[in-house]
Amino acid sequence: MLNQMKKSLIYITLFLIASTSFGQKQSNIWYFGNNAGVDFNTVSPSALLNGQTNSLEGTAVIADSSGSLLFYSDGVTVWNKNHQVMLNGTNLLGNPSSTQSSIVIPEPSNPNRYYYLLTVNSGFDGGNIGDGLRYSKIDICLDNSKGGIISNEKNIKIVDTVAEKITVTRHSNGIDYWILTHKFYSNEFWAVRLSSSGFVETVISAIGSTHTGDIAGSQGQLKFSGNGEKIAIAASNGLDLLEIFDFNKSTGVVSNFQPLSRINNGSVYGVEFSQNGSKLYAVSSSFSPFGMTVSQYDLNAGSLTAINSSLCSIYNEPAIIARRGLQIGTDGKIYMISLSNDYYLATINNTNAIGVGCDFQDQSISLSGKKGNYTLPSFIAGFDYSNSLTTCNAANVFENKSSEDLTIYPNPFSNQTILESDFLLINATLIIEDCFGKTVKRIGNIFGETISLKRDGLSSGFYFIHLIQDNKVIATKKIIIAD
Repeated sequence: MLNQMKKSLIYITLFLIASTSFGQKQSNIWYFGNNAGVDFNTVSPSALLNGQTNSLEGTAVIADSSGSLLFYSDGVTVWNKNHQVMLNGTNLLGNPSSTQSSIVIPEPSNPNRYYYLLTVNSGFDGGNIGDGLRYSKIDICLDNSKGGIISNEKNIKIVDTVAEKITVTRHSNGIDYWILTHKFYSNEFWAVRLSSSGFVETVISAIGSTHTGDIAGSQGQLKFSGNGEKIAIAASNGLDLLEIFDFNKSTGVVSNFQPLSRINNGSVYGVEFSQNGSKLYAVSSSFSPFGMTVSQYDLNAGSLTAINSSLCSIYNEPAIIARRGLQIGTDGKIYMISLSNDYYLATINNTNAIGVGCDFQDQSISLSGKKGNYTLPSFIAGFDYSNSLTTCNAANVFENKSSEDLTIYPNPFSNQTILESDFLLINATLIIEDCFGKTVKRIGNIFGETISLKRDGLSSGFYFIHLIQDNKVIATKKIIIAD
């Protein structure tokens, strides 16, 4: 009877439409700058001293669902979880002097084993923006589970001649991803769709300013809001622009061009959205007056005129000119390298608050003697991705279970819910976490293939189910509770 019921069920991947998760431990390890790093698994973010990067600008990092490091990169070299150069992990066509040199995406069909490392080059330090956007595919089971780049899937070109910009968000189906970059010598955004079948679609939107002139103008961040529905793009060094757009997560189309004013007409390098997407932050430099400014825009102010009128400075460091990128953390706070001291991080603590109420602190986290440079690692918008702990046997065969091995009936989660697995559970434990990573339900001593779940007092929203066996997370699934 049980097997017949299994065959009749439709496997559904549930996703969040209106909210954003900031509880994913997969983004809790950061490496950047001159061997600098930060661990967000601790009660307060703490410095890491074992990083191998020597990067002026962008890096990429990914951990597993427990927050344990898998690998990281500066766009040219990949280091594994033991901080060793990964198998076949050199000579990538990114650049440590590229604003957003690299970013990691789990493969949609097997997110626990395979990863796409995307890179963009630079016009500086021997780079060539003509190298464009490329991917290298990593199999985490290679080299005795330390991971390696698959030899025939390395430095594969996706788009040529792009600016130093790359950002990623989920497709509206909750399974695929949109990879967004901007062509240089062009006004075109290129949105590339990654599915279980690979790169299956490219959508070009010719909108906004043309990025041209000196290749120094290729610098500056491109960011999605946490829900993927807004875009902010900055360009510095002569091009000097800051623009926002809408993004359609179903079609990949960029629309609604809105140019933003800049304090002292400054050159903007760093951009980031607040946790709920209502505010935009930008970091700019200007020579008249001389100095660096962290600015805020209220995107809920109304018209473009009203948004520009909401522009205010939340922090200014006079007599300093430097590039500074912004990155939101899994705790919902926004971070950057301190403007006054490269050996610290600065923090915007209350990102949704208006004006100075956002609580900017310039030297909030010590890097314990390690030096940050211009920017921080890049992550998928809203941290909307998942991958479990990885186990490979002696023959490098992947043994982990995935969310597809779990069926929840009915969906959405109700007060009479059955979770069924396609594998035998032996003294397993089920943990339900809310979107902030807090455990709200725990069921132990599970044997068999079915688990009876009750909603009890859980409020509507989305949650993560983790199945643990032999002290390992063997499967993770996102669920939703609807009223």
